[in-house]
Amino acid sequence: MSHSKHTRRGRSYYLEKWNRPAKKYVNTCAICGKSGYSPAVEEESFRRTAYGMVISRELKAILPLMELDSLGRCPDCAAVHEKVLADVQKKMRITHACGA
Repeated sequence: MSHSKHTRRGRSYYLEKWNRPAKKYVNTCAICGKSGYSPAVEEESFRRTAYGMVISRELKAILPLMELDSLGRCPDCAAVHEKVLADVQKKMRITHACGA
């Protein structure tokens, strides 16, 4: 099934109208807002049922795989965020060393 005719402004007609419960398997990054399907969809136990197979097939057709960390960040945003935090901590150590 082609979803190109049913997608508008980043929305999926499949998720919005046909299978709303499948939205719980869509991950969204808390920082950049990118969306992708959860790694749980690829587990063998999930795809064992007919319902799981349908959700898996449809989500893989319209979204990329997206893993989120414990803070809800995608790997790209997490790397940038960790780098910024390391730079801030480094500057704070320099400031404390000079001020003391």
